[in-house]
Amino acid sequence: MEIIILPTPEEASAVAALLVARQIREKPAPVLGLATGSTPCVNWGSVNWGSVFIFVHL
Repeated sequence: MEIIILPTPEEASAVAALLVARQIREKPAPVLGLATGSTPCVNWGSVNWGSVFIFVHL
């Protein structure tokens, strides 16, 4: 596991989006478990989610 500490939520979101996008490119149709709620991730819109299986636990 790698822990990356950045000074702002925007920078952290940008890095998180890049890491998720890389995972999607490297592994076709990945299953990802992502944090929900108030997690600051303003850049999820920049990720192509077309081949990702998304599930929600209610």
